[in-house]
Amino acid sequence: MNRLIFIEVLLAVVAVIYGIRWVLDPQGNFEPVIALCTIFAFGLDVFRRYSADSQLQQPPNKQEHSDITEVTEKKEQPESLPAFRYSSSCAFFAERFSNAFPGIRSGTWFEGHRAIERLSILLEQPLEFSRGDDGWIEPIGWQRNGNMPFSDFKLLSKDTLLIDSKELKVRRIYAGYMANYKQLFVYLEADAMPPVGVYEHTQSSIEDSKNVFGYAYEEYGLYKHSHPITRAEYDDNAAVIMGKPVKLNNEVEIRIRHLSPYNMVISATGSCLNQSLFDGKLVEYMNRMLAGENCMGEFEDDVRKLPSSPAI
Repeated sequence: MNRLIFIEVLLAVVAVIYGIRWVLDPQGNFEPVIALCTIFAFGLDVFRRYSADSQLQQPPNKQEHSDITEVTEKKEQPESLPAFRYSSSCAFFAERFSNAFPGIRSGTWFEGHRAIERLSILLEQPLEFSRGDDGWIEPIGWQRNGNMPFSDFKLLSKDTLLIDSKELKVRRIYAGYMANYKQLFVYLEADAMPPVGVYEHTQSSIEDSKNVFGYAYEEYGLYKHSHPITRAEYDDNAAVIMGKPVKLNNEVEIRIRHLSPYNMVISATGSCLNQSLFDGKLVEYMNRMLAGENCMGEFEDDVRKLPSSPAI
């Protein structure tokens, strides 16, 4: 295509030169040369434009020399959610708890692969259900500095799992058995993980974060399951990948990685633990446990005193 443009320009230049000579020497026989150059240039221009239009109508095989690399995302039609056939989220969680911790009638610790094994049963799919005209329900959630239901769980490695956006390198869990099924819970404790490398952290900044939240963390995006990017790039839906700006087209997921030990509680979304009057006390217990204090028995006693929330 570039050669055609060059020939067009060359013919135009020749036509202009002979046009000037014709003006200077009207008796010279320059008209045929000018006419031929003009006709050929016009023909090449029409051919080039037609070829370009034809290429635009065809799907591109590859992209060349663009400032922003376009990434096409193929989205599949989402499947319909299974119906929720339980009376409440607490009833659902009680069944999952019994499946994951059969025979347990008092609080029990699990470590290493045993903890991962039990969590894989407790949090197996599906975790999101349809309630017909009432929309949908995510019956299991986590509580820490706030609370959130979740619908995604997967294993990233033999000791690391993903709960929605949270990457957790599991150290141990505690199956908190309660006679009241609305008070059942699982305490999860995770080890610190190394930074992914998109931010600059100092020991001072990590300590500052621990003083505010009780733990330190970083929030980043993961493009195509392999390229970590900053949260700002995630928000912009574009990032610099291997030195080149790349348009992400939403082929990126948000991740939260904890740079210091972290803990949280998993329970039914309608659990007694999941109410605002207990939020501050729960954070206090979580921070004490992270500091190495053995206060699980005290925590359980306070959970037993909680009023039952409406079953949802």
